Amino acid sequence: MRDDNSNPGIRDRHIAREIHELTYWKHSFGVSESVIRSAIAKVGNNRTKIERELKRSIEGASRIHS
Repeated sequence: MRDDNSNPGIRDRHIAREIHELTYWKHSFGVSESVIRSAIAKVGNNRTKIERELKRSIEGASRIHS
């Protein structure tokens, strides 16, 4: 069921965009969905800030494994 019956499809498009972005970040950064969701929880919904946080996560993980 859609959340906003006055504007059908808006929620569906939002979900599709979210899935697309999660898939993009998973492939681009080589991280799991949980890492992405943690970054979103930490910095909010700003795409630039999320990508910056994902890069930090990758750099931190590579230092641990080196």
